[in-house]
Amino acid sequence: MAMKSEVRTDAIVRHAFAAGKRVGIPRIFGQNLVFHEFSGDPGKLSMHAFGIREPDTSLPELDLALWARSAPILTIVPGIAFDPQGHRLGRGRGFYDIFLARHSPALCSVGICLDSAILGRVPVEPHDIRMEWVVSEHRTIPTTTLLDSSVNRM
Repeated sequence: MAMKSEVRTDAIVRHAFAAGKRVGIPRIFGQNLVFHEFSGDPGKLSMHAFGIREPDTSLPELDLALWARSAPILTIVPGIAFDPQGHRLGRGRGFYDIFLARHSPALCSVGICLDSAILGRVPVEPHDIRMEWVVSEHRTIPTTTLLDSSVNRM
């Protein structure tokens, strides 16, 4: 779910759920993101201190390793800025980088942002995980991560 300054993801969540897709919504747990299955009820989401809506802990936690056996999991990742190489400038806590590093073989990562947030280059640190796609309202960019891969995951 998006913070105020990020691309709103509510419509994506609603449409995916209405289309019969299983939708996971992240919750911050310590230094990690834990995904819970969205029930279709927005009342099961509450505001976290960081200004992000999170799922109620009563919603089932997703077993991503089990879930990913059938196909890569499309993972929509917010960010302050992205570059065409798939680098992401986040908010500095590393929640998504930790999550993506832990589960990367099972994921297809898509960074979403406004077109104005796609920069020529963003700062990169060794622990940063690149997106496979960067998508804005005007562009869809397959990154070098995807292009360098020997397996087309889409």
